[in-house]
Amino acid sequence: MALVAYFDESGHSSNTRFVCIGGLITTNDDWQVFSKHWTATLNAVGVSGLHMREFAHSRGQFAGWDEQRRRDLLTRLMALVHGADMTTIGVVFPMPVWHSLSDIQKRELVDPYFPCLQEVFNGALVHAAITANDSITLVVADHPEFGAKAQSLWNTYRASHPFGHYVSDFQRRSPGQSAPLQAADWVAYEVLKSCEKNSKGKQNDRWPFAQFLRTDAMLKFLDADYIRRQVAGFDS
Repeated sequence: MALVAYFDESGHSSNTRFVCIGGLITTNDDWQVFSKHWTATLNAVGVSGLHMREFAHSRGQFAGWDEQRRRDLLTRLMALVHGADMTTIGVVFPMPVWHSLSDIQKRELVDPYFPCLQEVFNGALVHAAITANDSITLVVADHPEFGAKAQSLWNTYRASHPFGHYVSDFQRRSPGQSAPLQAADWVAYEVLKSCEKNSKGKQNDRWPFAQFLRTDAMLKFLDADYIRRQVAGFDS
């Protein structure tokens, strides 16, 4: 079977405490069915797409929605995620760790976005290998600031990764009307919000995050020890 993984980011090194990349993996056939039902579900309530920047703050198409209407929509969309045999991947980079790095180390890593991207790539490739699928396509929401660099990172990473041969294609796409990338945006947002909540000592997970954990979830927090290993020798 051919797998497809979709990833999007949430947070930015300039203004959030965490930078996250999250996404979902399933078969190409399941994505086609999922996309059809996702779009129909959104159209049924009069919106053309789910973008968490709008939805979370009741802006744009979601202006004026009350909490019950919002919860009803998320419940219906989450049922589609659970019905599609999804694997959830999320990677988090805490900004306090970034600020502890030297200027040289920061220049080498470029931005927290890239270690996160490398780790979601790794998770997707390992998933393809352990599930013995024929191939996997990686699709990343095209980042206006980092898109070209992401392509370069992928080219290098694929050549050196032991499971790089599983990848049939790497694509950068505008989230636009892409149902899978909208779902990936939702994952990334929930991972970010969960980290923010936990950093304030609040232990109860948000409902959507808890529901994503019910899938075959792979989450990774890039702590200080991990980052130190990645930047070892950069200052020499």
